[in-house]
Amino acid sequence: MIKNISLNIHLDYGKAGTGEMFQIASIENSETNKDFTNLIDVGEHHDDIKEVIEEISEKLEISIDCIDYDIV
Repeated sequence: MIKNISLNIHLDYGKAGTGEMFQIASIENSETNKDFTNLIDVGEHHDDIKEVIEEISEKLEISIDCIDYDIV
């Protein structure tokens, strides 16, 4: 079971084409470079990164507080 995880999240504002909204281009573990992009729907548009972090925490079955992330 994962206790803490550090992620690099790559956003794509170009694909969303709707002002402040974005899509996720990719997500990887910042320590191991393991790809975690499959945890979310890359076609979905978001306006708040917290939505994405909540979705990741649910799928990994860990607390949101256990996820550190950087937007890169």
